[in-house]
Amino acid sequence: MYQFLLAYTLFIYSGFTDEVLCLMENLVFHHTKHGVSLFFIIFADTITNKMNKIQLFFVASLAGLMLVGCKEKPKSDDIIAPKPVKQVQTGPESMQEIKQSQDVDWVGSQYKIEIVRTPDKELALTKDESGKVYHDNKISMRILRKDGSQFFGRTFTKADFASLLDEDTRKNGALLGIVLDKTEENQLRFAASVGSPDVLSDQYVPLLLTITRMGAVSMAKDDRLDSGGAMEEDEGV
Repeated sequence: MYQFLLAYTLFIYSGFTDEVLCLMENLVFHHTKHGVSLFFIIFADTITNKMNKIQLFFVASLAGLMLVGCKEKPKSDDIIAPKPVKQVQTGPESMQEIKQSQDVDWVGSQYKIEIVRTPDKELALTKDESGKVYHDNKISMRILRKDGSQFFGRTFTKADFASLLDEDTRKNGALLGIVLDKTEENQLRFAASVGSPDVLSDQYVPLLLTITRMGAVSMAKDDRLDSGGAMEEDEGV
């Protein structure tokens, strides 16, 4: 297309006859789009009206600029997806802090049980199944009498349950929680767990924590689902 425009411009500037110009117009008409051909028909009419050669040169140049400006860029249907970037852990993560408070009737009186789980950066680090590193937790428990005085208070860590855990859980598990399971005549029984710090994981060891009316503490593996209530207790902790 650009060759036709250049030849056409040179023909005009060189002063060729009207017959030659008509021949060139026909040639361009058969090799360009309809819109451009119409332009050159008008252009040929202008030549027959004896326009100044310099004016013709500028008109032809303007046509070339119009064609360059209107040229469509090629479109591509290819979709280029960005390459996923692997997230690099910059430091140990922490599980969410949890606070709970519960009023219970026990041994003929009312008690308030307060349990708080917090990450502890002083404890040894732990990790989940994917290798992501976490801070372990400590859990503080207070049992208050009706008058607000403290009947029981202690902070538990994973080390308190170490004798009930397998080697991998002792090394990589985190203390996940302690919640009241039920009240009995002479004791309060709590469910505890140690396992993966990933909140979406179901890997944990169920445990039982018992506090007697005298304030003594005992711990055991919770095997009730596996053996119908058999428990291996660790007394006097």
